[in-house]
Amino acid sequence: MSLAPLASWALGLGRLNVQSALGEPLRADIEITSITPEETASLQARVASPETYRAAGVDYNQVLGATNITLQRRADGRSVLRLSSERAVTEPFVDAILDLAWSSGRLVREYTLLFDPPASRPSTQALNSPTMDAPAPRPAPVPAPVPVAPPRPIAQAPAPVAPATEEAARPPAVQRPASRPSAPAVAPSPAPAPRPVEAPTAQAPSSSSADAQSVKVRSGDTLSKIAERNLQPGVALDQMIVGLYRANPQAFQGNNMNRLRSGVVLNVPSADQATATSQPEARQVIQAQSADFAAYRQRLAGSVTESVAATQQRQASGKVEAEVQDRKQSAAPTPDKLQLSKGGVAGGGAGTEDRVAKERAGQDSSTRVAELSRNLDDLRKLKEKAPTASKPAPAAPPVAAPKPAPAPVPPPPPP
Repeated sequence: MSLAPLASWALGLGRLNVQSALGEPLRADIEITSITPEETASLQARVASPETYRAAGVDYNQVLGATNITLQRRADGRSVLRLSSERAVTEPFVDAILDLAWSSGRLVREYTLLFDPPASRPSTQALNSPTMDAPAPRPAPVPAPVPVAPPRPIAQAPAPVAPATEEAARPPAVQRPASRPSAPAVAPSPAPAPRPVEAPTAQAPSSSSADAQSVKVRSGDTLSKIAERNLQPGVALDQMIVGLYRANPQAFQGNNMNRLRSGVVLNVPSADQATATSQPEARQVIQAQSADFAAYRQRLAGSVTESVAATQQRQASGKVEAEVQDRKQSAAPTPDKLQLSKGGVAGGGAGTEDRVAKERAGQDSSTRVAELSRNLDDLRKLKEKAPTASKPAPAAPPVAAPKPAPAPVPPPPPP
């Protein structure tokens, strides 16, 4: 998966070659198909940050934290990116996101590293499997005492390993003259053979059933970690992973072993159930599951990229609007309000605000009309009462001024 680079580039990456096995330090090479001298001089390669892993929906493996990436040139002249780490890899596959930057561009590339079991694991299985099958072929040549000479060297060869085989081989040689009547004597000879076979088979299930008959998935567990913890002798890690996957189909989302549900209880398969799937078949199943999971991550990353681009587009198309509310018949004019709204996102909220504002304006208008009508009624009543109360009282008749008294007439003088 290649994420969007910052600029065009001429650097090209090829296939990945894993050189280390499971349980060994990481060693891998990535072929470089094309690179210029300028890119070679300024190239810087590193493992992407955990934040990049979370954004891409990929699990971050701790072994990547100590991984070094260097640019090297092979003997044939080809350039490669060498991934190396001192930590041992404990999981069969690791997802690595590489961040490459140079003077004129940048590239983010994802790889899935698949690790095969070490060569020592198949050899131990080859040694263990004959020990389980050894008791079965031994009773087969015992009832055939005719070739006397061949059985003796066969019995003498494993003599230091199992000295009891000589004792088991000698009685038939002594009883050879009466081989036919010794048929009941031959019956007890295979009897001891099943006993050691039953003993290990009874011990193995008892220990496995007592230790890990069922396992509960904890947070942070992966199928490979659970398989490694419950690995049984004679079973490869790939076989155990596929055995757990097939024994618990309900524990995986989308039927993919990389999408394990947390909190479920897994039934641990027995050694026989796990080895029923061959190692090549188990490896093919794991590779197919890894390819399906990589396609799922690409689809998930594409949907996340589209949603982020849509969000950025909505944020870039914001509008600045001045909302002026004209309140009629208001006592004092209200100041204008400046509001910032995002175009296309708050469309439903703006419609609701407009509707609420209109309803409030209507209520205010009706209230004012009611108040005005009451005031008019009061004025009308006052006008009706005003003529009766304000009629002028009849003017009082003018009061005549008092006439002055006549002056006294002096008496006539005496004669």
